[in-house]
Amino acid sequence: MITEFLSISVDPLGLSRRLVRIGGPGRTEDLGPLGVHSTSFEGGMVSSGSPDRHLLIGSDAEERSTLYSLRYAGAPRLDRVADLGNRFYGGFTRAGCDFYALVLTPEGESIVKCWQEGTAPEIVASLGEGFGGGIAYQELDGCLYVIIHRLYSGPRLCQIRLDADGHPQSVKDLPFSLGQSRYSGLCFDPGGNCFYAIRSVPYGQSFLVQFDPRRRWMQDLFAIGEGYAGAALLPLQSRLMLRVA
Repeated sequence: MITEFLSISVDPLGLSRRLVRIGGPGRTEDLGPLGVHSTSFEGGMVSSGSPDRHLLIGSDAEERSTLYSLRYAGAPRLDRVADLGNRFYGGFTRAGCDFYALVLTPEGESIVKCWQEGTAPEIVASLGEGFGGGIAYQELDGCLYVIIHRLYSGPRLCQIRLDADGHPQSVKDLPFSLGQSRYSGLCFDPGGNCFYAIRSVPYGQSFLVQFDPRRRWMQDLFAIGEGYAGAALLPLQSRLMLRVA
């Protein structure tokens, strides 16, 4: 079970740029602001492989997206890594050496772009409208998972199968309903073989949730406050937990 996360909440101007550590019920710690005032960090966040360094995507007022390196010993510090292009919103994950991110087109559709360190992002899949709840790589089956928000049927979890080269082969809805809330920050815990995400109620609280689509169970773990709609979620620490089904 994951016991500590990093996330990003909104500042007084409504921009996602306050780094927050989530440690449990009533234990959220504001670690400070990220970057300049015009940059909002809604593109997602992943581990770099080093415990004290992470990667995240921010976009400026012109919707130009940049990959940053984050260190937060003391005050958060950002270093620019690479320019990615435009409109990287909604999710960011990695599978080995491959990075995957959701990109919102001007027409309102979501596409998946993939790249490796030192290369330019390339389109590898078109998903249609409504994908913005996060993207996660599931190490146990080698698939990507995304959350889609549909107007009438509510949010659903979708599976993207990858071929041997890491390119998407197929996209399918899973027979598992997530209710009627908005979701963000989808991530996977290989130790617990389950997903975590942030569930946000319109004009109200956000909750850290845990779910397993195979067993079709989901639970709210605890409330984390307001201002997390569209936020990233990065697992930091875990502990072993035996759960009786």
